[in-house]
Amino acid sequence: MIALLWILLAALTGDAALGRSTAVTPDRPLVAGQLCPPALTRLVAATLCGLVLLTTSLYGYAWLAGRFLAGRVHPLLAANLATLLFPVLPLLFGRRPQFRRPQRPQIYYLAVLLLFVWVAWLLGGYPLHQTNGRLAAGLSVFSDYAPHTALVSSFAKGQNIPSDYPHFAGAGLRWHALFYVLCGNLHYLGLPLAWAINLSSAIGTVAAFVLLGTFAEVWSGRRAAFCLAPTLLLLRSSFAVFAWLGSGRLEIRGFIGRQPHDDWGLWTLNVYANQRHFLFGFALALLILLWLLPLLRQGASPTGGWHAPTRWRPLLPAVCLAAALPWWHGSVAVALLMILFVMGLFSYAKFVHLLTALATGIGTVLGGFLFLPIRRPEAWYQTAAALSQAQADYATGWHWGFLATDRSVPGVLAYLVELTGLALPLIIVAAVLCFVRRRADDRWRGLLAASFLLPTLFAFCISLTPDITVNHKYIMMTLMFGSLPIADLLLQLWHVKHQGADARLCGMPAHLPVRLLTRALAVCLALVLTATGMVDLFSYRYMNRGHVEINLDSELTRWLEEETRPREILLTPPWHYHAFFLSGRLSWYGHGYYAWSAGYNTAARHEELLRIWRGEWASWADAYGWFRERGIRYVIVDDSLRSNPEYEVDEAWFEEAGVAVAYFPADQNAVVYRIEG
Repeated sequence: MIALLWILLAALTGDAALGRSTAVTPDRPLVAGQLCPPALTRLVAATLCGLVLLTTSLYGYAWLAGRFLAGRVHPLLAANLATLLFPVLPLLFGRRPQFRRPQRPQIYYLAVLLLFVWVAWLLGGYPLHQTNGRLAAGLSVFSDYAPHTALVSSFAKGQNIPSDYPHFAGAGLRWHALFYVLCGNLHYLGLPLAWAINLSSAIGTVAAFVLLGTFAEVWSGRRAAFCLAPTLLLLRSSFAVFAWLGSGRLEIRGFIGRQPHDDWGLWTLNVYANQRHFLFGFALALLILLWLLPLLRQGASPTGGWHAPTRWRPLLPAVCLAAALPWWHGSVAVALLMILFVMGLFSYAKFVHLLTALATGIGTVLGGFLFLPIRRPEAWYQTAAALSQAQADYATGWHWGFLATDRSVPGVLAYLVELTGLALPLIIVAAVLCFVRRRADDRWRGLLAASFLLPTLFAFCISLTPDITVNHKYIMMTLMFGSLPIADLLLQLWHVKHQGADARLCGMPAHLPVRLLTRALAVCLALVLTATGMVDLFSYRYMNRGHVEINLDSELTRWLEEETRPREILLTPPWHYHAFFLSGRLSWYGHGYYAWSAGYNTAARHEELLRIWRGEWASWADAYGWFRERGIRYVIVDDSLRSNPEYEVDEAWFEEAGVAVAYFPADQNAVVYRIEG
């Protein structure tokens, strides 16, 4: 109950912040040209702003509490109290409340909103739920939930602030983790773990669809776009369905496609179910673009100067959200900067876009102070070194071709065509049509449509992480943003005029009665665009009928919570989706892939780990010194480790080096050793 009140408080705080900074009210639209009820977009914007404002402030306060009140009070308790003092109370009571009669709901928007809520459940509650004391995760998503559930539990139960990565303790947290701070705080305030994650992601999912639909209405001027654009986002475009149909094996046993990692569901709605913070970050990017859109619509030419906007206050929320975005979703922040760069070149007020970009950079650096490992509050100089090391570990550099097996230009183009189907060609066509028509009102649409292609270009040229596969999010964002011009193009074909000299086709003359033909073309294009996505929907549901479960009442978890310190670091088997992490405790080396893909130096630690499990020490003093230096007091050995040929565990050494303090037959005969030296 307290967690739900916290969300309500965040929404009220966001509404108060918007009321102080913008002219948007429940009676006025968020952006000129929207057709959906202003109260709906106001509610979405207020909730997003409130959650971002409160959660970002919360982590800052918790970081201070973790530094200066470590062990005396839970950082989240102190942070929640401090957040009430600022910014909640000043914003809520600093202005007179305004009450308005609620608007009469419109049946169309209510029905579409219910559809969005169902999609939020499909992406959240369907693959992750708690029943009968078990946390069940679907087969296509459970591997990604390993670091996510570990992060949430580490914030709620492990007091993991200042933060470490639960699968790679002692090296800081190189992760856009604020979404999971939000989930962790809701879990700390009383929501079950699955509910904390699902409710947070549901808010982001519904917000992303509402804002995308609103943007599509502004783009096309038609109500149907409110539902069509999110549908195109959800049901991806690809020619994979035709390869699947041609194979003759039409049974659905997994994700379709013949390109590398298609069997992972790398391009499907499975990504939104896996990465719960993706749509939340995308919603923030949409909100920023909607706030800055009027500046582009005023200028939309390279002659637009460095004029100051007539009103600064309405733009302040966009700048603040841009500063926080890198730590809600870093890839979305990078893609947004590319789009804002194009907008800034042609905007009426270029300085605002420069300020937004600077805010994003400053937010990234400030987040580095909070998340990268600084052992003493006064040692700020360590941050610069940590940032440099992080950059080196990420192996940033040129990487042409992404996952294409043939990296020649024709091979890459063929890969893109099969991967994205008609989507990329239609985005290009929409942009060209906007420029060909040469109408002032179309110019900004053409510029934005062209800018949406930049994330895909980036994905095929630059790698920011050791695993190039994670660049798939940039290509997906091209298609997600690209649903705006595609939806507009389909609706133009559907609504083409056909009478006499007034006949128009995509804004150009059409002197023949072609309405039936253009409508048939629109339907055919829509079917080709969504066919693969519809098959993916069945694949997703089929694969997540089965679940991997964690015992929420595990004896091992209960013992860890009762007998060890909240920030305890343990030497464990290479666990991933495991009950151990629900205790909030940290593993010095858990499952290696998650840490490796996030940029940690796993190779060196893995070599060290092999030596540790084999008990290869020069002396007892060296062994005890190693454990003390890393803050490890407990070691866990279970059957999965004993039978793993990679590690060759010398358990007798640990029996001599420490004391067996707990034994759990139900948890694969796990034994906990306390190192005594």
